[in-house]
Amino acid sequence: LAAASRAEGRSSYVDAARFLSWELEALGRLPRTRPNLERMVDAHIAMRVARTGAGIRMGSVLGELAQAELLATEIDDLDRMTQVALHRSYVASTIGDHHVALDAALRAQALASRLEAPQWRAEAILAEAQARVVSGRPGGVAELLLPELDFFRTEMRRQHGMVGMRATWALMHLAEAHTLTGRPGDADRFSREALALAREHDRPFDLAYACWVRGSAWLLVEQIDDAVGVFAQGLEVGRVHELRWASAWLGAFLGFACTLQGDLERAAIVLDAALGETAGMEAPGIEARVLAHQARLAADAGHRETAADLADRAIAYAVPAEDATLEIDARRCAAAASDDPEAAAEHLRRAVQVARREGLIPFLSFSLLELAGVLGARSEEGRDAVDEANGLRMRMGLRRVRPSRGR
Repeated sequence: LAAASRAEGRSSYVDAARFLSWELEALGRLPRTRPNLERMVDAHIAMRVARTGAGIRMGSVLGELAQAELLATEIDDLDRMTQVALHRSYVASTIGDHHVALDAALRAQALASRLEAPQWRAEAILAEAQARVVSGRPGGVAELLLPELDFFRTEMRRQHGMVGMRATWALMHLAEAHTLTGRPGDADRFSREALALAREHDRPFDLAYACWVRGSAWLLVEQIDDAVGVFAQGLEVGRVHELRWASAWLGAFLGFACTLQGDLERAAIVLDAALGETAGMEAPGIEARVLAHQARLAADAGHRETAADLADRAIAYAVPAEDATLEIDARRCAAAASDDPEAAAEHLRRAVQVARREGLIPFLSFSLLELAGVLGARSEEGRDAVDEANGLRMRMGLRRVRPSRGR
C-alpha cells in the first residue's frame, strides 16, 4: 500500500494499480481480522484512485467498491463507509453512470452527517456537485458550492485521499455550472482560478481537467481558437502522463473545437485517437461523447449516413443514462445528418425540451437557432425560435445571429 501511495504521488497510476493488485491478493489470504479488513477497504479505495487516474477498467472499480462497502459495514467503520460512498460517486460520474453517482453522493452526505469530520461533509457536497454537472443538470450546484468555497480554498488544498486537490475541483465544478447555465463572467473567473491553482500545484490529473474546464468557458463565448489551444494543452498533459481518460475526454473536445474551426482533417485524427483511448476503459459515457463529436464531424464533412449512425449510437446511450448535454449534442448532430426536415425538427424540439428543462442556456440557444434553420424563419415557430435564441445570446453577451442548420 505504501509503494502504491508513492507511485500515485508521482502520478504513476499504472504502477500504483499494479502494487495494489498485489496487496489485495496478499490480503485475501490472511485471516479476516479487523486490521486486515481495514487494509482491504483502504486498498480498494486506493485502487479507485489509481484506475481512475490511469483510465484502466474504471467500470470494474464499482464492483470492487461494492465489496469494500460490505467490508466497511461488517466492521461498522462509519469513516470508511463514507469514503467508499464518495469514491463510488466519483467513479460513477466519471464513467457516465449518473444515477449511481448521485445516489452515492447523497448516501455519503447522510453518512458524513453522523461524523465530526468537516472534510467529509464538504467532500460529499462536492460529490453531489460533480454528479449534477457531469450529467448536465447544473441547477443548484452554485448554491451547493458557493457557501463552502472559503472552506475549500483554505482547508481543502490537498487531495484528502482523492485523485485531485479538492479546492481545484470545487472551483472547476463551479466554473462548469456557470458555463452550462450561460454565465460567462463567472465561468471565466472560476475557470481561470482553477487553472492557475492546478498549475501552481502541478498535479497532472487536475491540470488536464482544468484545461478542459477553461476550454469550455472559451467555447461559451465562441472564442474557438482559444478553446483549441487550451484543449490541446490538456491533451498533451494526458498523453505525457499516460492519463487515458484525459486523452479520450480532451481529445473528444479538441476534435469538436477543430470541427467548429473548420479544420476537419485535424479533427478526424484527434477524434480517432480519442476513440482508441476508450478501448478497455469501461467508460461508456466518455465513448459516447467521442461518438457524438465524430457525428458532428461527419455531418460537416457531408457524410450524412455515417453521421446519422454515430448520432444514433450516442443517443442510445444518453437517453437511458439521462445525460442531458450529450443527448442535446447527439440530437443536434442527428438533425444535421437527416434528409427529412420533419425528423430533423423533432430531434431539435427534443433538444430544446431537454435544454429548457435543465436550464442549459447555451445549448438552448444553439438548438433553437438550428430548429429555426430547419423550419424556416417564415414559420411562426421558426420566428419564435430565432427571437428566443437571440434574446438568450444577448443575455450571455453574444451578438445576434441568423438561424443556420447544423452549427
